[in-house]
Amino acid sequence: FQSETGVTACVTCPENHNSSDKGAKNSTQCVPHCAPGSYSKNGLDTSSAGGHNCTLCETARFQEKSAMRACLKCPDGQNTQEIGALSPAQCIDKCADAMKTSSEGCDDGNLENGDGCSSVCVAEVGSLCTHTREERSVCRAVVCGDGLMDTSDDKTVEEVCDDGNTAEGDGCSPECT
Repeated sequence: FQSETGVTACVTCPENHNSSDKGAKNSTQCVPHCAPGSYSKNGLDTSSAGGHNCTLCETARFQEKSAMRACLKCPDGQNTQEIGALSPAQCIDKCADAMKTSSEGCDDGNLENGDGCSSVCVAEVGSLCTHTREERSVCRAVVCGDGLMDTSDDKTVEEVCDDGNTAEGDGCSPECT
């Protein structure tokens, strides 16, 4: 900006600010940069009264730098857990695509909780997940008395016996221990 008439050199705006208009006349025309994790059409937060003109990066995108005009896309098959990601390190294997990866405990193709595989692709408490050849997870609760001797993925339920019932005195306790 330059407030003096006839002077051709500009005065630098404060750190992390720029003027959004050519020919800015005073420091009040210096506006903040969009913060990392966000962008705008000119990289500046040109809104007035403390509001924001910057848009947070949507899921599957990130932006490490300030004053940017776009966010960068995560690699194929990866997503971010929330909007406004600041780095590519926040790009993780996409949960709920029915393709279990090494960073996921399970992936049953949905974001439903209560079906054995949680909305963040971790086996739920007391659940056991198996994986198909295509890597889709099939999860179920470990239940004493169903005739299947199981241990849940999180080790909170460990059966040492399961004789298909919960009767006492038959060699396997009602808790399958």
